[in-house]
Amino acid sequence: MVLRSWVLFVLSLGSSLSPSWAASITNADTGGNLTAGASWVGHVAPGASDVAVWATNRTSGTSALGGAASWAGIQILSPTTPIVISSDGNTLTLGALGVDMSLAANILTLDCLVTLGANQNWNVASGQTLTVEGTVSGSGTLTKTGSGTLTLNGKDSGTGLTAVLAGDLVLASSGLISCPISVAAGATFDVSQSSVFSLIPNQSLSGSGTVVGPLSALLGGTISPGGAGVAGTLTISNGLAENGGVSGVTNFFMLSKPGGANDLLSVIGDLDVNNTNTITLSEFGGGAIPFGTYPLITYTGSFNGGITNFTLTPVGVSAILTNITTTTPRQIAVVLSPSSLPLISREVLSAGGTTITLSATNGTALRLAVVLTSPNIALPFADWTPVATNNFDGSGDLLNLPVPASPTATQQFFVIEEY
Repeated sequence: MVLRSWVLFVLSLGSSLSPSWAASITNADTGGNLTAGASWVGHVAPGASDVAVWATNRTSGTSALGGAASWAGIQILSPTTPIVISSDGNTLTLGALGVDMSLAANILTLDCLVTLGANQNWNVASGQTLTVEGTVSGSGTLTKTGSGTLTLNGKDSGTGLTAVLAGDLVLASSGLISCPISVAAGATFDVSQSSVFSLIPNQSLSGSGTVVGPLSALLGGTISPGGAGVAGTLTISNGLAENGGVSGVTNFFMLSKPGGANDLLSVIGDLDVNNTNTITLSEFGGGAIPFGTYPLITYTGSFNGGITNFTLTPVGVSAILTNITTTTPRQIAVVLSPSSLPLISREVLSAGGTTITLSATNGTALRLAVVLTSPNIALPFADWTPVATNNFDGSGDLLNLPVPASPTATQQFFVIEEY
C-alpha cells in the first residue's frame, strides 16, 4: 500500500499570490520604480495593506512611483542617504498608518502627488524633516506629531483638518494650504517664508500654539483660540490683519468666568482691522457666560482700525467692546453685564417672621439669582450675606423663593444679584 499526503491549493480567478495581511516590505535599494516588485526585498511591491520601509539604503535614495500606488503607510529607519519619492505624474495614496519617521536617521521628500486615503499620523523625529513638494489631496485628517519638521513646498488642497500636535509645520514660500489648521500648545505653524499668509474663505485656524510670521485673514476666514471644550491662547508672532467684508472674519472665543480659563488671541505686533469682523462668544458648558470683563485679543504694537470694525451680538446680556490701553500688553476686551436689573416685585413675611417669600421680575432668562441680606443698607455689597439662590425662569421671573429672615432684627434689607 502506498500512502500519499495531498496538499490542495485553491486559487480563485482574479486572485494573486500577494499576502492579504498587513506586512512591512523593505525597499531593495535598486533605485527602480516603486510599483515594480524588483525594487523590494522579496520581489513583491507594497499594497494597500502594507507599510513601505526604507531601512539601510546606501546607494540610491531616489525613486519614482512608476504607476499609481496605494500603501498603508511609510516607515523610514536608518538609510544613509536622503529618501526621495520623485515626481512622475503618478499618485501615492497613503492609508491609516501614514508616515512614521519616529526612528528616522535621514530625511524624506515626497515629490509625488499624495492622496490621504484615511485619517493618519505623520510622525517626524527631532532633527528630521519631511518635505512635501507635490500636491496633497483627500478628505482625511492629517495629524503631525513628533518634534521634527514637516515642510510644505507644494499645495495642500485637502479638505480634512491638518492638526499640528508637536514640532513645526513650515509653509515654504511656494507652499499653499487651504484646509482647516489646528496648532496645539508647544507646536508651531511657521509662515515666515511667506510675505503674508492669508486665511481664505471657509478656512479656519484654531489651537493654543504659535503662528510664526505675519497672519492675514480674509472675509469668510475663522480664528478660534483653544480647542473643543478647552481654553487656550493662540499666539500670532508678527502681527495680525483682519480684512472683513459682508461676511467678515469670524473670531470664536469660549469663556468660563472673569480671570478664569478663557480663550485669548495674543498678537505680537500690530493689530489691523478693516471693514466688519465678527466676535462670537460662548460658554464652555453651553450655558450663560458670567458677567464681568474678559480680554479677548491682546496686542503689543499699534491698533489700526477701531472697535467699530468688530460686531458682537450678545444673547440676554449687555456686551460692550473696549480697547484698554492702560494694560501691558494692550487689549480688546468685552464687558458683560445684565441687559436689565432684576426687580423685587413681591414679598410675603411668614407668620413666625422667620421666612420671607420673594418674587422678582426683569431678570435674564435662566441666569442664577442670589439673594443677599444685610442689616445696614450702607454696607458694600461684598459684605452682604448670601441667603438663597435659584435661577430665573425662561421669562426672566423668579417666583416664590423662600428666604430666611430674622424675627428679632429691627431692620433687614434684601437685594437680588444676577450671575
